[in-house]
Amino acid sequence: MNFVSTPFFVLLGSVLAVYYAAPHRLQNVVLLVASLTFYGWWDYRFLALLVSAASIDYLCGLYLAAAKAPRRRRTALAVSIATNLAILGFFKYYNFFAAELAHALGGIGIALDDVTLRLVLPIGISFYTFQAMSYVIEVYRGQITATRNFFDYLLFITFFPHLVAGPIMRASALLPQIINPRRPTIAGFWSGTQLMLIGFVKKVVVADNAATLVDTIFSDAHPNGLVAIAGAMAFALQIYGDFSGYSDIARGTARLLGIDIIVNFRQPYFAINPRDFWRRWHISLSTWLRDYLYIPLGGSRGSASQTATALMTTMLLGGLWHGAAWHFVAWGAYHGGLLVAFRLAAPNAPIDVALGRRLLLAALYFPLTAYGWLLFRATSFGQVAEMTRAIVHGGYRLASIAPFALEIAVLATIMAAIDLWQLASGDEEPWLRVSAYVRVPAAILLIELMVETRPATITDFIYFQF
Repeated sequence: MNFVSTPFFVLLGSVLAVYYAAPHRLQNVVLLVASLTFYGWWDYRFLALLVSAASIDYLCGLYLAAAKAPRRRRTALAVSIATNLAILGFFKYYNFFAAELAHALGGIGIALDDVTLRLVLPIGISFYTFQAMSYVIEVYRGQITATRNFFDYLLFITFFPHLVAGPIMRASALLPQIINPRRPTIAGFWSGTQLMLIGFVKKVVVADNAATLVDTIFSDAHPNGLVAIAGAMAFALQIYGDFSGYSDIARGTARLLGIDIIVNFRQPYFAINPRDFWRRWHISLSTWLRDYLYIPLGGSRGSASQTATALMTTMLLGGLWHGAAWHFVAWGAYHGGLLVAFRLAAPNAPIDVALGRRLLLAALYFPLTAYGWLLFRATSFGQVAEMTRAIVHGGYRLASIAPFALEIAVLATIMAAIDLWQLASGDEEPWLRVSAYVRVPAAILLIELMVETRPATITDFIYFQF
């Protein structure tokens, strides 16, 4: 079920009609039914996998709570992690690696036929498996107490606002809000609806209109330099508007229900270096990778070479998390290389700088981020090479970007205005400080803007495929 669809608004309206008057336990029942309906809307068969995987992690958590022997606790942790990785690996990566193996063996004369399977990738599988693993790891480390109520745990895993595209919530942040009584407020309702509206503007006005430009540009087999740059810029707008828009809608929806979801983006295109970028982009994933992969690999505690190895390993796996394709691995390697280079060149460079200096440094760093999006969006390394060649040698004919330049500039202005307002104010929701006499007409104008600029086709959120 897509946030930008009539069924979602019907589901949300139905939930709210019952939710506010219901006692706490009934609220959880309503949310669990709504969450399973939301997820099963794509394919009800996915529910069996989701509930089965959740059941294993729930039982591992209970075992960890009862077990005292370190060996048994490590075994329970290993079972949970192995199960989640096996599920993720089979559905997301089996066909990719099987096809690569068959291709490699074919090169030496060994033929393998029919090595791939007709698998449908369960939507949101990367998100809910990582969330489930974080729960068991936190129980193992003693950071939280295992919940004994299976339905509370299942709601933690399936909570519909963030189920299919995050943010990836830690059990220590979300489970207490599910277990304990909630009191939704009028202020929370209105701030939630405004946050949702901002998210819808990012998705419908920016991301979906940018998507049309991106598809056109990336279908050009031989773009010139300016067109290739325009493609990178347009996709930077599309993926940011799409993913941060989803996160805003998810956070706003949860707030209507009296539940807080973490901020997943903090103006990432105003980052001044690679380390700063990953503090601002997809924060729930970057902190997950930091806490559960980079630090256990040694983090920054070892030598320079050990730290570089830990960074590269983390980013390579982070790239592979996004999809079973080599260009995602290359994207992870690219960002890993930027992080390693930055650590070697400027290990003590400050992250928090004055606004004017940030804007200048961000303008210098953003082209590196935008080039990375070519790796992410390209359909082949050949396309990456062709667009790179065009950027370096391809001739900059101004007339070639006439169909794209104005629209990219307008969409970029919308996103930059939102982010700059947040950045300059030091507030993630500065519009809440504006008088209601201004906010209400502004909301009406934004709704009108969505109606007038909505493209013929509303695309699925990009991160649904991950």
